Amino acid sequence: MKIYISIRPGPIGGPSVFVKNFVEECVKRGHKIVYDVQKDCDCGLVISTTNEEALKKLKKYGIKTIIRLDGFYIPEYWDNRKGRKMTLDKIQVNNVMRKDLKRYDEVIFQSNWSKKMFDRWLGERKDHFTVIHNGVNTKKFKPLNRGIKNSVIMVGALRHAYMANTFFGAMNIFYENKGRANWLLAGTMDKVCKKIYSQYAARPGVKYLGPASNDQLVGIYNKANVLLHPRAGDSCPNVVLEAMACGLPVVCASWGGAAELVGKAGVIAEIDKWGYGRKYETKCFQGIKEILENPKLYSNRAIKRINKHFTIEKTVDNYLEVMRP
Repeated sequence: MKIYISIRPGPIGGPSVFVKNFVEECVKRGHKIVYDVQKDCDCGLVISTTNEEALKKLKKYGIKTIIRLDGFYIPEYWDNRKGRKMTLDKIQVNNVMRKDLKRYDEVIFQSNWSKKMFDRWLGERKDHFTVIHNGVNTKKFKPLNRGIKNSVIMVGALRHAYMANTFFGAMNIFYENKGRANWLLAGTMDKVCKKIYSQYAARPGVKYLGPASNDQLVGIYNKANVLLHPRAGDSCPNVVLEAMACGLPVVCASWGGAAELVGKAGVIAEIDKWGYGRKYETKCFQGIKEILENPKLYSNRAIKRINKHFTIEKTVDNYLEVMRP
């Protein structure tokens, strides 16, 4: 097939990384990828945001249109955050996505949780939709020798106080219960997270590994025994899939799409929607403790779950099934 894709591959950011993996697998199978709409395209795959001019061309040429919907601004979340409200620009983004739910031939959601959120806030797509989780390149992300025993890590764009507070809150509870572990962080940090980190930087076992490129992540995941992914409300986080493919079990929130990825291959910490705080930190601590007491069991489960459900090959199979003219 000749496939138009609305954004180019890239090394940073969920959509760009997904496109990179998707394009590499499609090209390997002999499909042609283009980034401008051409009359002889078999289908057009739009990632997250509509390019109005490109969509008009796709419709004009009678090319099948598919959109992979990403996250949107959930009003309930923004209206319950201190000092944050649903501003006009966020409302406009949501309005475009509301239109997108109706004007594409096929819609792809990244998780069942994401589909439920769209149904509730932007309108229900009743037919010609599919839930397809992201996939991971298991030839790249794979287990190596585990680097540091009893190590917990948080990886990604570390922004917002709740991420750092949950990580270090779980650490504090761990120490209150006489536990011992190393606490590693990798990725970019915003000013708020840097400030929180500075309060703990001198503690034994705490280490910031710095920003990391996608190519460096394999080695980083293999330094630890547990990934704590504290963010609630993610649609389908690549970091969770990459970690599991490396044999790194995950503790994640029950509210969001990450729980669908983790299943019984890690521990799902109960949270009341975005109810960050001591109760959630305690659940994260309990999950970390459970995995550290059974590291091989959970590591093997993580690898098996990825190979069964979430390889990039399986994801591309599912996409191509939807994209066929």
